[in-house]
Amino acid sequence: GHNNLAVARFLALDFDGAVEEGRAALEIYPTNGVATTNLALYAMYSSDLETAVVKAAEARELGTTYFAVWLPVAMHALASGDNDAARSAYGRMTETGARGASAASLGLADLELLVGNFGAARALLEDGIASDEEVGNIFGRAVKHMALAEALLAQVGAGVDDPGAFGGLDVKGGAEAFIEGVVGAAHGAIAADDGHADGSSGA
Repeated sequence: GHNNLAVARFLALDFDGAVEEGRAALEIYPTNGVATTNLALYAMYSSDLETAVVKAAEARELGTTYFAVWLPVAMHALASGDNDAARSAYGRMTETGARGASAASLGLADLELLVGNFGAARALLEDGIASDEEVGNIFGRAVKHMALAEALLAQVGAGVDDPGAFGGLDVKGGAEAFIEGVVGAAHGAIAADDGHADGSSGA
């Protein structure tokens, strides 16, 4: 049906096509929460944030509790320069459960990097890695390891001297080796992933 076609177009990175098929699916099943959520995400990826926010709200009204219904809200807030609203949306995402908390910690870390709060970003990622490890979220942990490496690189690029960020290593002299280790750990985690690319543990 149209829903399957929408997913296929989305996976092919044809986001506009996914929106078109997603709308067609909702014409047949207008109260389907999953289809409504999907359309919100398709619209978000096609850069139609206004539609994405509207459809995400409709999905929540239909009783959808999937964490991703808050993602368009966060993206719209960031695009509007409203960091507080973005933090609030990520906070609501956290309340949806372990998967939502995992995704939200990554988004919040990105937000802190955006405003130059490198230490806060690292703390969020490190806490997120620990939480993912507790619930067996291999993919989420791997992504955060790579994000941590990127955060460290961004800190070095910004010239922020914080030896503590590298486990006590000198920033200039030890960053490359430290980051290589972080990236290696991330690659190892991905290699061990059991195929749950959505961040779930399979439990």
